[in-house]
Amino acid sequence: MAVLLASPFLHAQAKDAFLASVIDFINAAGDTAADGGVALGAAVDAMSAGLAEWDSRIGRAEAGLASDIGAASPATAARMRTALGAVYLERGRFEAALTQFDLAGALDPSLPTPHVLRGLALDSTARPDEAADAYRRAWERDSASAVNAYQFLRVTRGTAAAADVSAAVDALRAMVEAPRTIAAPPPAFDLALPPLLPLLDDAMSPSPVIPFAAYADGFALLRQGRYDEAVARFRDAVAADAPGAADARAESARLAAADAHVASGDTESARRALRETLQAYPDSGRASWKLGTLLQALGDERGATEALERAAGRAIVGAGGLFATLGRLYHRQLDLDAAVAAYERHAALRPDDSAAHYALAEVFRARDDLDSARVEALAAALLDPTTAGPLVMIGQLDAAAGRDDAALGMLRRAVDLAPADPEARYALGRTLVRLGRTDEARRELEVFRRLQSQAMEEERRRVEQNQSVIDDALKAEPGKETGR
Repeated sequence: MAVLLASPFLHAQAKDAFLASVIDFINAAGDTAADGGVALGAAVDAMSAGLAEWDSRIGRAEAGLASDIGAASPATAARMRTALGAVYLERGRFEAALTQFDLAGALDPSLPTPHVLRGLALDSTARPDEAADAYRRAWERDSASAVNAYQFLRVTRGTAAAADVSAAVDALRAMVEAPRTIAAPPPAFDLALPPLLPLLDDAMSPSPVIPFAAYADGFALLRQGRYDEAVARFRDAVAADAPGAADARAESARLAAADAHVASGDTESARRALRETLQAYPDSGRASWKLGTLLQALGDERGATEALERAAGRAIVGAGGLFATLGRLYHRQLDLDAAVAAYERHAALRPDDSAAHYALAEVFRARDDLDSARVEALAAALLDPTTAGPLVMIGQLDAAAGRDDAALGMLRRAVDLAPADPEARYALGRTLVRLGRTDEARRELEVFRRLQSQAMEEERRRVEQNQSVIDDALKAEPGKETGR
């Protein structure tokens, strides 16, 4: 298991001690060496102490604000209540947080932040319709904010009024089209909501970190922000008379045996060992991950998607990569609804990853949901203004909708960024044709023809080189086959 390192910036936050102890538990839970559960027990004790310190700090914040709020102006009091709600939200006290955000919104109806945070709290408690209303209210109060526009469009896909969608898309487009120079770079764009939740950043590990089945329930509670219950569940699992540690060692031994079969090339025995592990430990996300990876390598994509779905739902961090893999698998299987769901989870876990939004845009376009594809392509372009792909897609979508003038601007930007991109050149040439700018169109399409010819020639050479390598390998041992 990968060892996680806490970001140094987290030391300034009230939850730092608790987070550090959670990371200690993850690292200790990944090591099944017999130490009598000392490290696990110490981590659970530290979690309890961390929660106590966290609650103590919240108490001090409550006491400090209680007297000040009453004497403050409505606008100032609204900001104080928003700050207190954010403290509750971090701690997983969702209802208390919602109360503060509601009070803040009543005190200063023009303030967007309480509604953004209210949406986050409602998202975290699986209340999507109410969350959508909260994000809508945030956008209505700050319609020039590209972040608010994106969140509004994300949660109201296909349900918002056409005029509202158009206005929100225009806010995203205006930032994409803003001049971008070295002397005057564009303003920073961050699709992540305030970094209050989740406790663990999915990007803390490049590969999935998945607990042994004995600790899966505790981590499920942790992901829901139910920290006290999670600590209690961990304490039960690592108690001296609990079977948790023994189960983890047994599960680890089974997984190690499967790994040995894979290393020796005996994939059938590996597959059987992993399936037997899942029969013994149905909550083994690790076994599901290994089985899914093995089945994918063997070409069983349907079996792989089923196993990787189970694994992704149990990953502590690093699940974003699993959902990206699932998105690709479902897309290849032409299950576009499932591909959208997987890529949406990927983008939610990695909100500032341009590639995640671009992949989601591609599958939306394949599903013929062009409005959603445009929103995600705009987000991808904002997050990484140095990449041409999202701009090409935006231009193509504009052209498909008959907005050739808008398409022209996007496609020129794409060509400026990537002059050797044949797709960008072709799309630009076709748009110029429709606009009647024949000479310019001819030049662009001629460049496209040259780029396409170069690509075909490079592919031909690559195939010839590969064939040469194969032929040389066969000639090297001419008697090997006949000598058997």
